[in-house]
Amino acid sequence: MGSYSPVTDVNPIIHSYVDRLRELLKLKGISYIGFLYLGIIIDKNGTPIVLEINTRPGCPEIQSILSVIDDDIVDLFYKAATNQELKPVKFSNKSAVSIRIINKEYNLDLTKNDIIIRFPELYPPIENICIQYNTQQNILSSVITTTADNIDLASDNLYAFLKNKNMGNFTYRKDIGYLR
Repeated sequence: MGSYSPVTDVNPIIHSYVDRLRELLKLKGISYIGFLYLGIIIDKNGTPIVLEINTRPGCPEIQSILSVIDDDIVDLFYKAATNQELKPVKFSNKSAVSIRIINKEYNLDLTKNDIIIRFPELYPPIENICIQYNTQQNILSSVITTTADNIDLASDNLYAFLKNKNMGNFTYRKDIGYLR
């Protein structure tokens, strides 16, 4: 899994899905405040397919989005949580790419220290590389994020960082940011 930001070529059909979802919530009398992430792909025939609807900050999606926000994140979250007016969010001119490194066996009982021992070269991260460790649900994984002037450069930097690392029983996608 992985993500990149910003996404500048959003198909208008995606916006129609968001509008339909908002209308459905309104019709049911549901006042929703919080995250809403729609994972939608459009196949080669132009047919949209909804992969997921998350009402929590998804991982790795949130890392690539937060990395390019220029506003005070804490202030934004506080205003949203207390139903205060939000001004349009300010974004930097940077791009971000995030990938998830996962263990090939999902049932291992590992800890954060295991990934540091297995990948000492990943810790501590170098400049412009952010590593978020996750040991939730006994699935050891981490999300690695970087920012750069454009998505291709961010992808290049991220994969160059990982290029000669001994990943052992861990894997990651190698095309994030390049398939757009």
